[in-house]
Amino acid sequence: MTSCGVVNMPQSSLANDEWILDGTPTARWLVGSSIPVKSGTDSGTDLTAHAACTLEVDEGACVVEIPLRRSPVAVVVGHLIPCLIIVFGGLGALWLDPTVPPLMGGRVGLMITAMLVVGNMSKSVQLRLTTVMWMDFFSMAQFLLLLCALLGTIMVHYNLRNGHKARAVAFDEALRICAWVAYLGVMASVFTYGTTHSNVVFSVTILVTVLLVLLLLFFLQRRILTMKHDRRVALLKQLEQADLDDPSGETLAQSIFDEFDDDRSGRLSISEAAAFIHLWFPSLSKKAAYQTARRHANDGSLGFGIFVEMLMTERESLREQSAAVKSGHARAGIQEVHVVESEEGEVSGPPCMNS
Repeated sequence: MTSCGVVNMPQSSLANDEWILDGTPTARWLVGSSIPVKSGTDSGTDLTAHAACTLEVDEGACVVEIPLRRSPVAVVVGHLIPCLIIVFGGLGALWLDPTVPPLMGGRVGLMITAMLVVGNMSKSVQLRLTTVMWMDFFSMAQFLLLLCALLGTIMVHYNLRNGHKARAVAFDEALRICAWVAYLGVMASVFTYGTTHSNVVFSVTILVTVLLVLLLLFFLQRRILTMKHDRRVALLKQLEQADLDDPSGETLAQSIFDEFDDDRSGRLSISEAAAFIHLWFPSLSKKAAYQTARRHANDGSLGFGIFVEMLMTERESLREQSAAVKSGHARAGIQEVHVVESEEGEVSGPPCMNS
């Protein structure tokens, strides 16, 4: 017997919402041979070539082949769109202010929830295959991007807790941009893999994307910090000649207040006020700047009115202290020069004196 018939079955029994028939089922007799099948991205894979998966066909066995393909509507509507919405929500949490504790907690919670949902979505896919498909890489990429965003948020929180608020805010601003750049690059790599099925191309594109994002993150952080420093220095130069009793002087003071208010809370913390004083008079020590800010702080912070009052009452005092420190350093330098000259005179004086 060289042929066998296929029992007529309803189409619903051969396919479901995710898989649809891609042709007419066929049947054939196989006598002591192996069955070539199509699995994942491998075309015509001989199962008998794998030691862990051998298929023995006895004489007279009838093999029925049912061609199936994944429904594009089910893939897009049931997997891709929900996964993208969830990831967009997780990455959108980066715009929550990390300097406000409740928002930082909500930010972390949204990211962890998105990671759990994305990691769980693949389990709901019907008629799963044992091979790793491009959709699995897609879900894995979404999960890893959310994990990287979560690690970046942890670094922001670490810098905030250690008093490096300006660095933390700059890193957070750079992270918001780099997260979406990384997302576009990784998604392009995944879709390239889905069309080319080339592991080499996929690995190279992922590696290039990661390196570019890391360089961009480093460059943006440095650029943001440099621009912020230059902007603050320019404002402080204007403050030297400003009259704080004049409306223009009050406007300048408001601009300076907003510039040093890193967390946009409407009040300057002691560390923010100390950073302002130390940048205004760099010759003063950080300890002296901190003591001055602490002296004017109410409940650990300064409002705009207290800030203006500190400018008016402490400007001359801080200028005198700064001048005293500079003159002290100058006198110390002159004394050091005299000591060096006297030592050289003792060593290399006239011969008659040495004798």
